[in-house]
Amino acid sequence: MFNIDNKKLFKMLGGVIGILLVIIILFFIIIVAAGSKVSNDKLPLVIEQAAIKYYADHKDELPKVEGDSVTLDASTLISSKYMKSFEKMSKNTGCSAKIVTTNNNGEYNHIVSVDCNEFKTQSIYDVVSNTVTKTGDGLYLENGEYYYKGEYVDNYVKIGEELFRIISIDKDGNLKLTSTTFTKKMYAWDDRYNVEMRSAMGINNYSLSRIKEHIDSEYDNFDNSLKKHIIMHDWCIGQRGIEDGSLQTNECSDTIKDYVGLITLNEYVRPSMDSNCNSIFTGACANYNYLVDLYDDDAWSAISTSDNTYQAFYVSGPYIEEENTNRSYKVLLMFYIDGSTIYTSGTGTELDPYVIK
Repeated sequence: MFNIDNKKLFKMLGGVIGILLVIIILFFIIIVAAGSKVSNDKLPLVIEQAAIKYYADHKDELPKVEGDSVTLDASTLISSKYMKSFEKMSKNTGCSAKIVTTNNNGEYNHIVSVDCNEFKTQSIYDVVSNTVTKTGDGLYLENGEYYYKGEYVDNYVKIGEELFRIISIDKDGNLKLTSTTFTKKMYAWDDRYNVEMRSAMGINNYSLSRIKEHIDSEYDNFDNSLKKHIIMHDWCIGQRGIEDGSLQTNECSDTIKDYVGLITLNEYVRPSMDSNCNSIFTGACANYNYLVDLYDDDAWSAISTSDNTYQAFYVSGPYIEEENTNRSYKVLLMFYIDGSTIYTSGTGTELDPYVIK
C-alpha cells in the first residue's frame, strides 16, 4: 500500500508529465504553424494566383487596350477573401504588395511587388543594372542605355524552360533579349516581284517584307508563358549603304513597332573590345565579342541596303555581307520585356542564369 508521501510524489509526477505534454503539444502546434507559412520565394506566386482568381471574377477591371496596365493592391485581395492576411501567410512583418497587370497582346502579365520589413522583391532591371562595369567584359552604361561588351559576359536569363541572353537595356528600363538558338526554318528576307529588276528578287523594305511576316509568325507560335512577358517596342530598321562601314550610321533613323525583331549591324559589332574595331566590316570587330560566337551560322539582320531595292545584310561569325533578299537564311529572334518583371534567382551565368517570374 502506498503511503501519503508516495501519493504526493505520484501527483507531482503526474503534474510534471501533464505540463510536459502541454509543452510538447504547443511545440508541435508552433512547428506546424511555422511550416504552413509561405516561403519568400513562393510569396509572389501565391499573390499572383490570388490576383488571377480575382480577375476571373472581375474581368471588367482588366486592361482592355494593348499595353495598358492596372494596379491592384493586395489589401483588396485580402478583404475580398482571395488570399489570407500576410500575418497568417508569411513569417515576415509589415508586409504590403501590389500587382501591376499589363495587357501584352491579349496575354495578361501580372507583376507582383512585395515589400516587407524582412523581405522585398527585386526587379530584373534593378538586379542587372547593378552589375555595371567600366573595364573588362560586362555591362556598360552609355547615354542612358546599358549594353554588354566583351567575349565572356554573364547575360543569360531563363524564362520558363528557355534560355535567352540580354543584349541591352533601353532608357525606359526595358530589357532587350535574344534567343540562343536559330529558327528551325530558313527564310527569305523578301521574295516579292521587283519591278525594277523584273524578277522575284524581292524588295528590301522591311516594313512590307516577308521576313517581318515570318518572325511575326514565329512569335505567334511562342508559348503563352513567354508571350505574356513580351512587350510592343520600337525596332530600328534604317538602311545603310553597301560600302558604309561607319559605326555612327543611324540605323534607328527609321523604326517600326512590333513584338519581335532582328539585330542591327551596329548592335552586332558594338560588344567588341578590340580597339581596331572602327568599321562594321573590319574583322577586328569579331574579337572579344560574345555575339560573334552566338551567330555561328548565316542569319538575316534587320538592315537593308540603300544602294538598291533588292539587297539586305546578313551576319555570320566575323562577317557582315549584303545579299539578295530572295536568299534564305535563319534568324535569331529578339524581343523586349518589362524591366519591372520580378527577379527570382541567378547570377546571369549560363549555368546559373537570371530567372524571372
